[in-house]
Amino acid sequence: MMKKINLLVLIMSALAVFSGCKKDSTEVDKASLITGKSWKLTAYTEGGKDELHSTYDDCELDDIATYFAGGKLVMNQGTIKCNNNDPQTEDLKWSIDGDKLTISQEGYALKIEATIAELSAKTLKYSLKNPFGSETFVYTYTAQ
Repeated sequence: MMKKINLLVLIMSALAVFSGCKKDSTEVDKASLITGKSWKLTAYTEGGKDELHSTYDDCELDDIATYFAGGKLVMNQGTIKCNNNDPQTEDLKWSIDGDKLTISQEGYALKIEATIAELSAKTLKYSLKNPFGSETFVYTYTAQ
C-alpha cells in the first residue's frame, strides 16, 4: 500500500512539473512572437470608434517600438519628433503573463497593464479600459 502511495505521489509530482513547463513555454512562445521586431501603431479605437488620426499626430504615428528578450522595450521617435528637445529613444520594461502585457518605466509611475487580444508574428493587438471613463482603448501594432 505504501509503495502505491509513493508511486502516486511521484506521478503527481511529475505531472505538476511538466504542466508548469508547458505554461512557461507558452509564455516564451508569446514573447518570441514580439521580440526583435520593429512595431508600429497602425490602428487605434476608443469605444469601438476609429480614433487613430484624431488622437495621434504624424510625429507619433512614425514611432517604432522594439521589444527585446529580457524585458527591455525601446521606443524610437522615428523620423519626425514632436519635440526636438526630446531624446530619440526611450527605454521601458515589458513582460507577458498569460494574456496580460505590462509596460512600465523605471523611476516613473507609468505602468500599463493591457489585455492581449491578438498576438502573431505580424500583429500585436491589446486593449485597456479608460481609467477615467467607460470606454475601452484598443491598440493594434504591425511588425515592420
